Amino acid sequence: MNELRPIPSSQTAPGQTTYQAVAGFAIAAMVCAGLFSLVMVVYLIMGAFKQGSDQSYLLLLLPAAGVVCAILARRQIDNSGGTRIGVQISSAAWWICFVGGAGYAAFVYANQLFMEQDARQMVDKWFAELKEGKPGYAYIYCVEPLKRADLNPDDIESLSTSTSGASYAEMINNDLVQLVLRNVDNVKFIHRATSTAPSDPGTQTLYHTYQIECAEGIFTSTIVTTITRNSKNQRMPWLVGSTSYGTFAANLNQDKVSNYGFFVERLKDQGAQFANRWMETQRASYYRSHLMTCPTVHRYQKNEQLAINYAVLGAQAMTVPLELTIDDLPIDRAGNLDPAKFSPFDDLLNIGFFKKPGSNDPLSSTKLDQLRELWKSPKIVANVAGFTAGPDKTFDKWQYEFKNDQVRVVFPVKIMLRGTDYALGKIIVAVEQPEVNNILSGLRQEGLNSVDLEKRPKIPEPFWKVIGLETDLERIVPPAQGPPGGPQGS
Repeated sequence: MNELRPIPSSQTAPGQTTYQAVAGFAIAAMVCAGLFSLVMVVYLIMGAFKQGSDQSYLLLLLPAAGVVCAILARRQIDNSGGTRIGVQISSAAWWICFVGGAGYAAFVYANQLFMEQDARQMVDKWFAELKEGKPGYAYIYCVEPLKRADLNPDDIESLSTSTSGASYAEMINNDLVQLVLRNVDNVKFIHRATSTAPSDPGTQTLYHTYQIECAEGIFTSTIVTTITRNSKNQRMPWLVGSTSYGTFAANLNQDKVSNYGFFVERLKDQGAQFANRWMETQRASYYRSHLMTCPTVHRYQKNEQLAINYAVLGAQAMTVPLELTIDDLPIDRAGNLDPAKFSPFDDLLNIGFFKKPGSNDPLSSTKLDQLRELWKSPKIVANVAGFTAGPDKTFDKWQYEFKNDQVRVVFPVKIMLRGTDYALGKIIVAVEQPEVNNILSGLRQEGLNSVDLEKRPKIPEPFWKVIGLETDLERIVPPAQGPPGGPQGS
């Protein structure tokens, strides 16, 4: 009879254990935690030895993935029936990723907030200098930090040759800058928002949105600030308005226009047209262009007299060149001149027509002698097409001014010298009627309190006259224009 043998048991014999694999999600969570910790250590080293490193919210993807994997690992272990382990691993990974990620997020947010406030303070300082009527001091904030000490903010000529950052001409001709300089006594700046912009490696760019309130209306402006690093990877002070490409970036949008602002735009264009007409008239008739420096009533009287002479003498009179004499001038101007030594140039010189740029100072005797010779057959052309003569000597916009209760428009020109050489200058035209200037002065004082278009006051048709020419008469030689394809024409 065969011996009975027991049936093998499915239970594990005492002293033996079943293999339990580590949950895959627990391993993934610990890998995320480890990589995140390693990156944090690298950041600490970079911050200690290189004084600053860039932080990004993208790094939070690692701790976020680690937290998700840790949660999935706990579920995987609970549903494995004891075949999976890794609770302690997933718990450790969860704490590392959650606490570390939250700390890193808070650090990045605080660092970003600090940088935005630091950049905004620089913009506020830039605005403050403009409001003080000191564009040279404001421009210093647009120059590369290491080169700021070499510039004198009171020396506009030296600023005009700076090649560090945006050019002075770009800044001074910007619509936002011109708006502030026209309204230094009543302009207000209200910060609305700061946002991060796409940046090149090694730089960071922020956009600052401001609401500008002044006598001309309410405007919205966005100005850029850029920060770079030096050779030691240290952050430099912020550049205001200057981009990493060396251009000036600040826009201006009009939200509400006051009655004064409406007339500013209207008179600015009218003044520019008058300045341009003066230059065209000068090329056709030196006599008539000189009369445009006289009061309008006097000018009309002389033109009517010419029309009568032409009607009486016929077409033959039109062929005779008109020659300006002392009798053609207003009495107050003629009385200050010697009839025996009269010349149109001396008349303009006597009324302070020729000035140095940005001042009421006369030109040197050498420059005046040179200009006197040029004035025998002057050729002055507009310089409003963005023509660049060197790094910064350009004026590409005409500007409106309200000085000493008088409306003025400054128009950029080129004074042609020999051949294609020229000097830069500005023609200044002004409204001569006191009643027009008084109305504008009142509207300027009312500012935003006068925005009702239906109650917009009517002003008399403004009479313009040319009141000055600003120039340093420095010769500028334009770059040679070679044939297509380069110097060899190939």
